[in-house]
Amino acid sequence: MMDFLESLQWKKALSIAVVCGTMLAGFLSTQSMSKEEVAAAYDGKLPVEQVTIASKGGGVHGFALEVVSKPVDIQMGLMFRKSMGKDQGMLFQMGAPQATAFWMKNTYIPLDMLFVAEDGTIINIHKNAEPHSTTSIPSGGPVTAVIELNGGRTSELNINIGDRVLHPYFKQTVKK
Repeated sequence: MMDFLESLQWKKALSIAVVCGTMLAGFLSTQSMSKEEVAAAYDGKLPVEQVTIASKGGGVHGFALEVVSKPVDIQMGLMFRKSMGKDQGMLFQMGAPQATAFWMKNTYIPLDMLFVAEDGTIINIHKNAEPHSTTSIPSGGPVTAVIELNGGRTSELNINIGDRVLHPYFKQTVKK
């Protein structure tokens, strides 16, 4: 019986070693990639969904946003991108409400960051975040999502704190 248990333990240890080795090999392969290769690996591989922002003043505007929810994709964000379409951007689905902060390291284009509460209400906007900056940009409260748009878009479209983001990710109720 002891030989059988020891055999199982060795098999389990070997399986763990193989999995860890595979993960390490994948990590090391990305470390040897250039910034351009990393960007190309992400460009066009993320799901794009329609997201609408409804202003308190009655205006609505739609965006085609890449949606990210995995930690590796959230960390990569829009880094290394040289340009982005006028009504494109990224929706970071952060999970449970939490205070968060973003930065612009390795980001080449200025961005507007919209910090969004669980019900889709925009609670903070940071306009024209400076490319390559390592300054922390805080959410200003618990959020479940962050949206990044081209710098200046929120001013152009009069998007403000208190406006609502409409997308199935947000737990929204109809107000009567």
